[in-house]
Amino acid sequence: MISCWSRSWVGFILLALMLEPQSVLSQLQAPKIVEKHAPPYWIKVPTVTPVPLITFGPNQTAVVECVAGGNPAPSISWLKNDDAQDFSAVSSQLNVTGNKLVLHRLMGTYALSGWYTCVAANPYGKIYHDFAVRGLAPPVIVVQPSSFIINTKLDADVKLLCGARGIPRPIISWKLGSMQLTNSTTGVTVQTLASGISKLIVSVKASFLGMRRDVFSCVASNSLSRNATASATIQYTSYCKLSWILPLFEGEIPC
Repeated sequence: MISCWSRSWVGFILLALMLEPQSVLSQLQAPKIVEKHAPPYWIKVPTVTPVPLITFGPNQTAVVECVAGGNPAPSISWLKNDDAQDFSAVSSQLNVTGNKLVLHRLMGTYALSGWYTCVAANPYGKIYHDFAVRGLAPPVIVVQPSSFIINTKLDADVKLLCGARGIPRPIISWKLGSMQLTNSTTGVTVQTLASGISKLIVSVKASFLGMRRDVFSCVASNSLSRNATASATIQYTSYCKLSWILPLFEGEIPC
């Protein structure tokens, strides 16, 4: 028997098991896997390109999720414009639930827009992911054009201002009645100031007859379907013949 197991490792194991089974089994077991510590890494983040941008309209909700791995599991925190905040205290429209940031967009509010950062951290590292939030908003007129009374015995330039806010920034156009006014319209100049305010300059000739009212309107529009409109009236008070520079109103009436 001895010569048999000495020539065969199988025989050796069988004999050893007969003598000390527990000791041999413990040596044959797979080695324990030692868990390695790992710094955080992203599993899921907002990945809109070229810039991560989340947009949502009035009375809508946006949910942003940042999921990270690592060992130990990293914690998730949030920044807005590089500032750590208690979001629940800042606004009822913004809530944090674990790795989810929930934004409730209400009509006419702008405070939610800005740069946000989700931060994943554990004892072995910290990583950041930035994204932008832009709450879309329909146009609202914030600078109303003023009405004027003009004595047209002298040439005059009437200046009307109109400003609007909204997200995206509204485009402002002008009308006289139903006629669209542009820089190609005779006697009219349209300018956009650095502040985004639109200026309409109407050149009025001295020969224009008074006792007439013209209604000018500014219309603010953006990608949302609702426009905003404001109007102003120019009242002419001279008593001469009519010679209006806009083609729609050309003509003459004796004094």
